[in-house]
Amino acid sequence: AAPRLPPVRTMIEVPPTGPNSFTPGGKATFKVMSYNCLADIYATPQVYPYTPSWALAWNYRKRNLLREILSYKPDVLALQEVQCD
Repeated sequence: AAPRLPPVRTMIEVPPTGPNSFTPGGKATFKVMSYNCLADIYATPQVYPYTPSWALAWNYRKRNLLREILSYKPDVLALQEVQCD
């Protein structure tokens, strides 16, 4: 069976406030995205016994992470639990 896709996330729009706010009416706007990648050392069946092993595999999570980041096209991206080894 094919793996299920992750649920669609909703964006939270913050309305402009104050004199330094940027709006689409000719001033600059930007998107900020923050994402917890779940470091591979924590993505184990012991920590997530209810999650299928294929869904914990980095290659599966990486593809979905990249797909989601690219779909939102953020200008600023903050990542948590990034593991490099």
